[in-house]
Amino acid sequence: MSVAEDERPHPKVGAVVVKDGKVLARLIVVRSQNLMLSMLRWKRSYRAKRYTTLEPCVKRNAPKICCAQRLIDRKVARVCIGMLDPNPDIRGLGDQLLSEAGIEIQLFPKDLRSQVEEMNRKFIRDQKEKWNARKSSAAG
Repeated sequence: MSVAEDERPHPKVGAVVVKDGKVLARLIVVRSQNLMLSMLRWKRSYRAKRYTTLEPCVKRNAPKICCAQRLIDRKVARVCIGMLDPNPDIRGLGDQLLSEAGIEIQLFPKDLRSQVEEMNRKFIRDQKEKWNARKSSAAG
């Protein structure tokens, strides 16, 4: 259901917020906007668990707040990540920021991670190509 805002490769991003075995919210990213598919408020997410296909972002243009900071502000207890960001400049920073804030981090089981990576194959390839181009231009 995730839809890109333009023709460039974008990640397929979705998330579910769960507390006490109940789904509080389902989110997808459509054209760079988080769309809450359930009407429940984030205020209930205190000590909840969030399952997300992509590592929470750490950089957004003002006035937007990065996803990792939102999770910290809402005191989410645990974040389960489907795949780390394939951009080497960003990879692992969301995980690190959340861990430093005392939020437990887990990765999806290997079979589910493989499914998420397959759905995001074009985005991953695009990020690798951009990184390799930067490395070659810096070396030349």
